[in-house]
Amino acid sequence: MIAKLVAVSELTIGALLILGLFTGAVAFAGLALNVIYMFSGTSGVNPACAIVAVFLVLAWRNAGAAQPAPPAQSAPDAAPDTTTQPHAARP
Repeated sequence: MIAKLVAVSELTIGALLILGLFTGAVAFAGLALNVIYMFSGTSGVNPACAIVAVFLVLAWRNAGAAQPAPPAQSAPDAAPDTTTQPHAARP
């Protein structure tokens, strides 16, 4: 029962990360799964994967945070500039 739950969660986490859906939440779930593996005593690449998951969560949280401010709009002139507009013919 637990093995099926782990397999389904690994497939779901991998598929959602590849598709780019719910990236922050899924990366956090992957991090939690890696922490469970590390505490269970298995060795391998789990610590490296956990570090990558932390960077994924941080990148997701900071995405778009460094956008420049929109340009300030200048106040409209008091009189419109008529030098470039053609004058209407007077009868």
